[in-house]
Order: sequence, then C-alpha cells, then structure tokens
Amino acid sequence: MIEAKVSPDRTTALLWCVLCALLLWSISPILDPVNVEGFSAAIVGLGERLFQGDLQRFDQLHPFNVEFFALSKFGAVLNVAVLTRWFGLDGVTAIKIVIWASEIVLLAATAVLVRRWSGASRLTAAAAILLVPGLLENSFFINDNVPAAALAALALLCWSRTPTAAKALLGGALLGFAALTRSDTILLAVAAPLIFFEQTKDARRCLGLLAAAAIGGALVWCGGLALFGASVLDVLRVGRHAVALWARPQNFQYQEVLIFIGVPGLLLAMTGVIEALTQKLFVRLAFLMAPVLAVAIVIGSSLWQSRQLLTLAPFFATLVAFGLDRIVGRSARQNETVLRACVIALVAVAWLWPQKAALDEGPRALFGRLYSPWQWSDWQKRARADVAVIDRLIAGAPGQTRALVTDDWSIDRYVNQQATAAGFTLASPQQTEAACRTIAEIFSRGDRRIAHIRIHQPFLPETRLLDRARFDSLALPCLDALAPSQTVWLRSGMPSPQDAPASDKVTSSILSRVEAFLRADSPPLIATPLDQAGLQRLKARYAEEEAEEKPKFAEARRGARSVEAAMAATRQIIPFPRPK
Repeated sequence: MIEAKVSPDRTTALLWCVLCALLLWSISPILDPVNVEGFSAAIVGLGERLFQGDLQRFDQLHPFNVEFFALSKFGAVLNVAVLTRWFGLDGVTAIKIVIWASEIVLLAATAVLVRRWSGASRLTAAAAILLVPGLLENSFFINDNVPAAALAALALLCWSRTPTAAKALLGGALLGFAALTRSDTILLAVAAPLIFFEQTKDARRCLGLLAAAAIGGALVWCGGLALFGASVLDVLRVGRHAVALWARPQNFQYQEVLIFIGVPGLLLAMTGVIEALTQKLFVRLAFLMAPVLAVAIVIGSSLWQSRQLLTLAPFFATLVAFGLDRIVGRSARQNETVLRACVIALVAVAWLWPQKAALDEGPRALFGRLYSPWQWSDWQKRARADVAVIDRLIAGAPGQTRALVTDDWSIDRYVNQQATAAGFTLASPQQTEAACRTIAEIFSRGDRRIAHIRIHQPFLPETRLLDRARFDSLALPCLDALAPSQTVWLRSGMPSPQDAPASDKVTSSILSRVEAFLRADSPPLIATPLDQAGLQRLKARYAEEEAEEKPKFAEARRGARSVEAAMAATRQIIPFPRPK
C-alpha cells in the first residue's frame, strides 16, 4: 500500500487557518472596550474638558486628579480632544477609535519587527504574537498603554532597517508622542544606540542617528507639553507626588509578568535567549533585553498592572519567535525532542485547561485561554450594566435634587462621566451651597439637579479610614443644606449567586455551572435609596470599616491623615494648566 503524503503547502494553509481563527476569537472582545477603573473615565473626561477649554473643572474638589491624569496621559487626552473637536464625537467613541486603531498598528508593527529581528517566518511571527496574551487582552478596556505602545512600535520600525537621519528623526518624534501619552515609554530609548550600532557598525554614524532621534523626541514631548504651559519636569514631579501618596508596597509583581507573557510564552522567551546566544547575535540580544532590564530597574518595584509591560511586546514576541524556531521551527534540534514535547503539551494545557478567572483589570487566568474571550465579554457586559444603573438614576432625576453618594474611586468618576454625557452642567464652587463645596459636585439640566456626594478621598491608602469622618463632618451637613428629594448610595455589592438563569434542564444546569466556574467574581453596582435611618446605618458601616482598618495601619506603623490634611494632599501642586 502506498501512503499518501500530506502537502507542505496544505499543512501550512491549515496552520494559518487555525492561527487566524484563534487570533480572531482571542481579540474579539476589543469590539467594545469599557472602562476598567476611574483612570479610564478620567482620560475621556479630561479629553472632553480639554476640547471645551475648561480642563480644571474636571475635578474641582481634588485638583491633583487633573494634574496627574492629564500630564501623565496627555497624549491620550489630546487624542480624545482632537477627535471630539474635529469629528464631533463623544469622548467614549473617540477613545474607542483610538484603542481600535492603536491595537491594529501595534499588532502589525510587532509582526514586522518580529520578522526583522528574529528572521522568523510569517507563520512563526503570528504564533509568537498569539502566545503573548497581554498583547491582546490589554486592548479590551480603555487605557493609555495601547496608543503609547503602538506609537513606540512605529518608532522601532523607523529605526530597525537601513536607518537614515530622517528615519531616526521620525522615530524619535513617534517615541516622543508615545512618552507624551505615557512617560515611562521613554525607557525604550535605551535600545536605540544598540539598534543603530548593529546596523551601521559605525560609532560616529550611530551618534548622528541618536542625535536626530533625540531632537525628534524632544520636539514632540517637550514641545507638546510646552504648548500647554508644562514641562517634562512637571510630569516627573506629579508622578513622584502620586507614588508618594499611594504608598503602595514596593515589590516586584512577578504575577503581572506571567499574566502578560503567559507560562508558555515565558518558557519560549527563555529558550529564545539561548537560541540568540547560540546564533551569536550578541548585539541583537542586547537591544532586545535592554528595555526589559530598564523597565525592571526603573519601575519594577512599581509594576502593579500587566499593561505596564505592553510597550515591551515587540521584544518579548521576538524572543518567543526565537524560542519557537529552536523548538519546532527551522532551528529545531533532534536531541531536544523531550523539550519540544513539553512545550507543545504546555501550550495545549495553557489553552485548553479551564481555570477560574481572577479580577486584575479585567478577568485574568494563566490557563484556559480558549475561554478567555468569553470571560472578557462577560465582564464587559457587567461593566456596561453598572453604567446603566448610573444612567437610569441620572435620567430619572426628579424635578428637584437627587443626591448620589459614592465612596469608590471608579464609581466616583463614572458618575461624573455619565452626568456630563447626559448633558448636565457642572456648577462652579460659587454656585454650590457653602456646606457642600468640599464634598459635593452639583450638576444641573433645566430644573433637574444631581448632587454628587464624593466620600472617597483619592490617592491615599487610608481612604477607608477617612470615610466615616468625611461622611460625618462633610457629607451630612451638605445633605442637610441640600434637602434632596431622594438620596441614593451607589456601591459595589457582593456577587450574586443568581448570575445565571435557573433552568430545569440538565444541559442548562451544566452550562450554568461551567459559566459560574469560569466567570470572574465581579461585584455588581447596587443603588440603595437612603432615608434618615439609612443614612445612620451607612454612618455605622463606615465606623465599622474604620475600626477594621485602624489595626492594619498601626501594624504597619503608619499614621492616618486628618480629613483636612488629606484634602490638602490632593490640592494643586503646580500651575497646570497655566493661566493665560
């Protein structure tokens, strides 16, 4: 019997079909990115305010929110403002367009860079991208990392083949815009001299290219800030102030690296380092590792979210491609059969073995990537449902005044965003009741008024310790002065056990159990009307919370600020935007 041979072209075509199907499925949640946290709403709100010319009114109670989020994410804020002004879009639609366009650019640029730097085939480059989950998942919610990473990848494209002074200048300008969007993106500049030297082998020409890149970057980054009366020193100052206020634990978050690159990706990247050394690509390996080391040294102790690694995606993906080539590609060695089998098995487990997702800026799981798009879509649906609760309260505001009490940073910003989107106008402090000027924002539209009572004290670790005092000394007097027709407390509640609809059918019951197992526990937003008795119960709840938090601060030998000192910490620290 003659055995039929499978055509290599047919095998390649089949692999391409599988990869494309997996890629389309894996990135499908990008169709409707949502707010992940208060900073997402801040980007949108600041962009709209910048377009309107009243940036300072974004947060009149805590002006440092304006300084930090506007300056540290200025490129993203500027994108929203430009799209809003030129095309008449609302801020949410504008930032979604930015996310969509940026992710397409990032994936395309990364694919080209992987091929240039590793010499891998198109198929291997596509597989390498698919094996880095953070490259896809961080585009499923609104953030500034995706546009910054896209701009940085374009800069690397300009520098990575036959660099000229014009290309170096353009690449520098793109990296400058990336730094304007996220200042930590500038760390990628450490790779520039090595990239230029590998291609030119001429130190003098390399210095000329570096000078051109530096000029381009400075013109965009420094010039862009200068147009609004700010400087890079201002960005550094507000960044240092924010980190000092947060006072988060300074330790390297290894789990964020695993979340970003994945377990198979990490193993393949380590194998890729060995392969690059085997091929004696010492300079190339140096520029692939230099930005990774720079990020680890400079922000490693402040690595709190996996999206902070997004600008490193082309470097990680290239190392993964080197690893794939060594194990299953053109450089595969016969004596590494066991390693090859282990990697293939690990990839299969990472994609197929189901794991319950945990919330870390969206649902994250190290295993079960095949089910990850459903987990993200489910989480996005819940996020939209939370916003719908706020919208109903705002739309149904009675003819007098409705007070909305919030004690969470994200809910705080969502109320601000949705009230503005609904056409409500924010009153100035002079138009606000005197008893409310340090705790509330008043929105009005016709005869309707929304009083947003902001219990949450941003930036500080002792915010829960301050809730009771802020409620007692500031919120209650404000409510007395307003005499609202209704007071509603907006809070995140415990996950409901009835998330999935009940069914008598066995198949539905099994499906519900599978969904409940995979789903990340995401507390829904709950609106609780408060009468006088309800206000007292809320006060008692804050007192219990304070009693629970005090021992933790005592154990850490940290003292909590007073309400007045806490508010002073989030006042304006630099004149931004500078008065005309």
